Amino acid sequence: MPDNIYCGNAKEKTFQDGGSILKVGICLTDIPKEWIKEDKNGRKWVNLVIGQRRETGKFGETHTVKVDTFVPGQKRQEPEVPTGENSAYDSDLPF
Repeated sequence: MPDNIYCGNAKEKTFQDGGSILKVGICLTDIPKEWIKEDKNGRKWVNLVIGQRRETGKFGETHTVKVDTFVPGQKRQEPEVPTGENSAYDSDLPF
């Protein structure tokens, strides 16, 4: 599975009545062609994931936009657990 492919930002606009919208900007140049899908009618699609930022960005961005790189049935790579005499996993600590 590839690394995150960031392709834009979004700003949340909240209204006095409690409603809100996301204003989204996407840079099409940042989206690799292999992630652009074409349907039988010739229309082109990209699946995106929008996530809330921990902190507001320099220009007021409240959300990030990235390409959804999830592929069903593909196993996620698990990090290797270090072993050996200097490994914390092999220590004799009771906890």
